[in-house]
Parts: sequence; structure tokens; C-alpha cells
Amino acid sequence: MVDRDDARGFEKSSSGPNPDHPEDPQAQDRTGGLSRLLPAERSLAFADAVIAIAMTLLILPLMEAAGEIGRGSNAALAWFGEHWGQLFTFLLSFALIGFFWIGHHRVFERVQRVTLPLLWLTLAFLLTIVWLPVATALTGYSDSADTSTVLTYVLSIFAASGAWFLIRVYLARHPELHTLKPEQAREGVFHSGATSIMFLLVGAIMLIVPRIGYFAFFFMFLSSPAHMLAARLSRLGADRRVRDEGLASGLSSAVGEERG
Repeated sequence: MVDRDDARGFEKSSSGPNPDHPEDPQAQDRTGGLSRLLPAERSLAFADAVIAIAMTLLILPLMEAAGEIGRGSNAALAWFGEHWGQLFTFLLSFALIGFFWIGHHRVFERVQRVTLPLLWLTLAFLLTIVWLPVATALTGYSDSADTSTVLTYVLSIFAASGAWFLIRVYLARHPELHTLKPEQAREGVFHSGATSIMFLLVGAIMLIVPRIGYFAFFFMFLSSPAHMLAARLSRLGADRRVRDEGLASGLSSAVGEERG
């Protein structure tokens, strides 16, 4: 007669590896040990919430400044004239965070599993986003020509762009985590890299020509041609690899036929 505990142990051992069991090493190798704890949907929802809060925090310095408005028929116009620089950086930061959010949301809608390295990269990206309201507030309390403030703001934007670039690189190297096509993943790496370079160029322009100030970010409109060029280079590289692989396969077949 088989003991009940022994029977349960036999059933457990004969059922094979359990992919849902957190102690199963094979399941952890396939999923990075985290997809069961944090599905991709929850990661996306968490990132959306953090980014939304960061965008909301941008308005707080303006809410505080609004309490300084004076009295009179032209009080509002005077307030806008006094705080136009602060308003501009608010709109700029709002647009930039929105730009990052759109890119993140579009990509992570295609992500099916989240591994531990991807989670840490996402947290690093969100850290840079949460810091942007602070960098934006600093611009409202200092001179637009202040080098330290300019560097703080530009490097903050570059940090966010760099973190996003690392995420795209990681996803391109791990196609099993998402449903993006290989060429889409490669183009994403080139796009994010080109954007990071453009942010550095904008920062250099602001430091070399201080009079331009934060209007130098309008040069980011040039990122679209840069993205097109990067995508073109990516496709050329992919076509070259396919052609080289075809030539290598043809040569090996010809050598095999000659030996036969």
C-alpha cells in the first residue's frame, strides 16, 4: 500500500518541470526569474502612472508663482511677461516627457515578458523622468544664461534619452521578450541613439551661443531627418548581412558539389 505523502511526491516528480514554479531553474532561465512576479502589463501600467505624475509635477512651480500676481487690469499680462521663460520650459519639458511616454508606450505594448535587467533599466529610465520636474523648476529660479542650470537641464534630458537607448538595445538583443520585428528593433536602437546625439548637440549650441537659450531645442525637429538616415543605414546593414550570408551559403554549396 502506497503512503499518501509518497503518492503526492511521486505525482510531483513524474509531472516534469513546472514552468510556473518560482524555484524551477529552467523556468527562471527562460523568463529571467521575474515575468511571473511582474507581468509586462503591470510594468507598463506602473510606468504610465509614474510618467503621468511627473508631468503633473511640472505645473507646481507655476502654481506657486501664480500666487504672486498683482492687482490691476493688466496683472495677468504682467505676470506672463515676468514668467514667460518659466512657462516656456514648462511647455518644453511637458512635450519632451510626452515624447518619451509615447515611445515607451508604443514599444512596451509589444513586450510580453519583463526580466530583471529590463526592470532595472525601466526603473533607471523612470528615475530620469521623475527628475525632470526638478531640473525644470531650476530653470525658473535662475538666469537662462546660467551655465550650471543649462547643463543640469540638458544632461537631465540626455540621461532620459540615454536610458531609453539602453532599453532599446536590450530589447533588440532579446527578441524572445517581445513581438517586434528584428528590423523594427534595430531601427529603434538607431532612432534612440540619434535622438541622444541630437540632445548633446542642442546642449553644445546652448553653451556656445547662450543667447539662443532653450529655444535651441527647436533643433530637435532635425531629429526626423536623422531618424530617417539612421533607419536607412540600418536597412543597408541588414541587406548587406543577408547578401553576405547568401554568398557564403552559395559558396559552401558549390564547394560541396565539387567535392561530391
